[in-house]
Amino acid sequence: MQSPREIGEREVQIARVLRPLGRGPMRREQAERASQVKSSFLGLVSHEMRTPLSTIQMNLQLLQRDRSVELPPVLRSRLDRLANAARQLGTLVEGLLDHARIESGRLQTAAEPLDLRQLAAESVEEFQLRLPADGSVSLRLQADAPVTIHSDPRLLKVVLDNLLANALKFTREGTVTVHAAAAPEGGSTLAVQDTGMGIAPEDLDRVFLPFEQLEPLQRKSVPGVGLGLTLARQIVAALGGELRVDSRPGQGTVFTVRLPAPHAGTDPARAAA
Repeated sequence: MQSPREIGEREVQIARVLRPLGRGPMRREQAERASQVKSSFLGLVSHEMRTPLSTIQMNLQLLQRDRSVELPPVLRSRLDRLANAARQLGTLVEGLLDHARIESGRLQTAAEPLDLRQLAAESVEEFQLRLPADGSVSLRLQADAPVTIHSDPRLLKVVLDNLLANALKFTREGTVTVHAAAAPEGGSTLAVQDTGMGIAPEDLDRVFLPFEQLEPLQRKSVPGVGLGLTLARQIVAALGGELRVDSRPGQGTVFTVRLPAPHAGTDPARAAA
């Protein structure tokens, strides 16, 4: 495990590499080095966070399953909220690690047969715990039949969880709907539709930029580091698919994942890499 001093030294290294940004255009080798150091630092910090966070999550799960002591409903509710918050933080940490792996070309995929509808149902069930207690936002799944595909279930769940988290953050009231279906032309589609505030046309391309915030930091009211949609698009591309966005201000947003059908005679795991 890296010491605080070692992590601090890495921060100083990043600052030195990025300092020329404020002085004008960077040489290509400087920019590439800055990107490498940034990715290395993200991976380092995320890895160091993962171990203590795993300990927290494990102990919270043990407390939730322990029925030897009957907790009052208020304490049980607080315990559930703590566990949910730990899961969200775990998702963030894993997202940072995946982003670092993608940036360094080390992301590994493992394709296998899976039911896209079942994967979506699991995420929807987990995110029910994040809905406002006043019932102002509902979450539902729309998938009439099983959708069998060949892809990486862990990475696809990362994509869907990021899209769901984004939709719920920007939907103050209304409905978030997950659609899973086989595409008529082959392959499959997975879409997350919300009735939130929507995105202005000039901002549609910006939402996929890493660490991009559409809301100024001084007036920022929605939590997040601006990496979820970037990671989602990177993973979908690594799986051979495409992520698109369609939005209208004041009406809502739809993020659609299009996954190709595996070619006959092709190893899907190799094709997705």
